[in-house]
Amino acid sequence: MPDALPPRVADAATQRGLGQLVYARKGTGSLGYFFFFLAVTVGLVAVAGAIFGLIYLANESDTSLAAIAIVCLLGAVVTAIYAVMGLFRGSTAHYIFERGLVQTRRGRPDVITWADLDEIRQIWGSGLTAGKMLLVQVVTFDGRIWAVETFPCGEAGATEMPDRLADIAGRLGRPVLRRPRLDPKEPELVGVAEPPSKILVFGLLIGTAVLGFVIHAIGVPGWLAATLSFWLVGVVTRLAGNRYGRVIRALGWLWVVIGAFTFLGVVNDLLPINGWVATGIGVLFEIAAFRVLRRALIGALPMLGARTRRGFAKANGWQWVGEAPVALPGPYTAAHLQNVPAGVPTAPGHAVIRSVVSGMPVMIFDRIRVKPGLTDRPQTAWFVQLPAASPLHVPGMATSPIVTPDALAVAATKGFPQQWWIEGDMLCAARDGDDRTGTDPRFLPYYTQHLAAFAARLNWSALHHSPVAS
Repeated sequence: MPDALPPRVADAATQRGLGQLVYARKGTGSLGYFFFFLAVTVGLVAVAGAIFGLIYLANESDTSLAAIAIVCLLGAVVTAIYAVMGLFRGSTAHYIFERGLVQTRRGRPDVITWADLDEIRQIWGSGLTAGKMLLVQVVTFDGRIWAVETFPCGEAGATEMPDRLADIAGRLGRPVLRRPRLDPKEPELVGVAEPPSKILVFGLLIGTAVLGFVIHAIGVPGWLAATLSFWLVGVVTRLAGNRYGRVIRALGWLWVVIGAFTFLGVVNDLLPINGWVATGIGVLFEIAAFRVLRRALIGALPMLGARTRRGFAKANGWQWVGEAPVALPGPYTAAHLQNVPAGVPTAPGHAVIRSVVSGMPVMIFDRIRVKPGLTDRPQTAWFVQLPAASPLHVPGMATSPIVTPDALAVAATKGFPQQWWIEGDMLCAARDGDDRTGTDPRFLPYYTQHLAAFAARLNWSALHHSPVAS
């Protein structure tokens, strides 16, 4: 914690009535980001150089090794861009006060009061960083996302700030999400197996070549035809990856990046100027195009998820409602749904479907942020209408006389939602989406069946002997 509070931070906290300082921590500075990504860039270039050197010394044309080297070089270009962006990022610091949080970037403060807090996201590592929290994102109702680093990972006190934020969110009743999700009760789904990577790459290359020849045959110049074919195949592959796995999603992005490189050839052919200047113009155009593509994906992916949800409803005899206001059973539910301020009586529902399961009305809907980002995921909620109102029951926090040992045994089985509660006459559950399209539709029947089985084991006769919460 710093010895003295910066004057700008103190003024901002006073103006917003945040109270006394509780904890503070400086984030990674601009030079830290620059040297980190520069080191990664140098490492990737070294790996690519070593692979090409081995191929040259062996005097063989190993396409598999060459492909790995090319991917390393493409990765080096991306990390080099991030290194340059890091220089302009600015240093950050975070200050926790009694009634809010202040973030400074390049010395300029921004304020979040605890009433603004929507959720906390914990980003955990994998592979070499497995079991370590890498980053925490503080998300507000108006769409702001602040990143709080835990670097260097594993050091004493590295997670003290994130732990304090998670504790505050818990006391406020706001969700604390872990990504990637760690849910021991998640059902194991049997989906479409991903074909081997070599077959995928070969198929994409053939498809891109055929599309490129077709586009060129209708009069489009060669470089532009190659660019359009890589981009079209890449975008379609990226969207298909939402259903068929992360390898396909990654290949989609790789094709988009390759298309970006071929586009530089288009610019150099079209502009009769210095090659470096033409390349710079091409890069600026691609940055603008990427921002447009990013905004388009932000809008398109939830729509793709809604279309998939509609197909599920049609195939399983559910009623498709679409967009509709959803009545909330109480303040606890409002506080645990994404982007819903505490205490509101209703919230907009996205991709709403209804049915009757085991004699009980069931509604499934998504909550989407007002100002979503590309990394935001819709939250899927289940509402099961119960025969009567019950006292609030939250696992591990409260007890209700109607919840029997048999019902709790169902709640402990695989396939039952990890986050669930009973409020009023509604059994509720919520789940963070698998990606930007929302929850995989194959999870819907698992959770619905388990929630219905849980509700069927509730002891309603116990209400005659216990007061009902108003």
